[in-house]
Amino acid sequence: MNEKLIVTAVNFLKNPKVQSAPKEKQIEFLKKKGLNDEDIAEAYKRVESSSKTEMATSLAPSPTLATQVPSYSSLKTTTLGLDRRGLTVLPPLIGISHLRILVISNNEFVSIPKEINLLQDLEILNASHNKLKNDGIPDELFDLSSLSYLNLAHNELTSLERFGRFLRLEKLNVAYNSIEEIPDEICYMQELKYLWIQNNKLKKVTKYLGLMSSLRMALLLGNEDLPELLKNATTKNLHAILDTLK
Repeated sequence: MNEKLIVTAVNFLKNPKVQSAPKEKQIEFLKKKGLNDEDIAEAYKRVESSSKTEMATSLAPSPTLATQVPSYSSLKTTTLGLDRRGLTVLPPLIGISHLRILVISNNEFVSIPKEINLLQDLEILNASHNKLKNDGIPDELFDLSSLSYLNLAHNELTSLERFGRFLRLEKLNVAYNSIEEIPDEICYMQELKYLWIQNNKLKKVTKYLGLMSSLRMALLLGNEDLPELLKNATTKNLHAILDTLK
């Protein structure tokens, strides 16, 4: 058998236009190119075998998301966007300690890995539009001293417990969750300037919120159980309103 001619014939027979032609025309053409009956039979055999392999591959279960997502340890970038990928797990974070912006929004995350504490230079984390619950937020996240903006909107949070540990956080977006209370410990967030907490299930707001000198905006709209005055409060009158409601 002529191996070189067979390989050429296999590539020829895989062409969609060739496959749509009658088989006798295919064979006639191959014979004109110098292939004998044995060569042609071998070429068809290889094409058939290749087609079966491709079909089996397409029907095989997808690999885990962990293997689908490449490692980014060799990258020098300071920004990493992994949004809208249907991810349930993060790629390895080792080796990207220089990262400053991480976007993992619009995925299927139920938790943030403890290894997040490897990103000590991280300033912005957008994990909105996932399935994060409070027990999926590791203590290690609160140890990121460089973090200034955290977006956890559109998740499944019910509490701001432990959030008082964010001593340097400036912007916190927890809108569209199921949070029921803004606790007293929020006052420990002395750098907090913007708080988006609209469309939750707030029933109680600590009076200390209005005493936070750094706070420029606290958006409380869409919390139906709050008094109307509080829903429409501004940072200028927030303390006075909270004082009347205590």
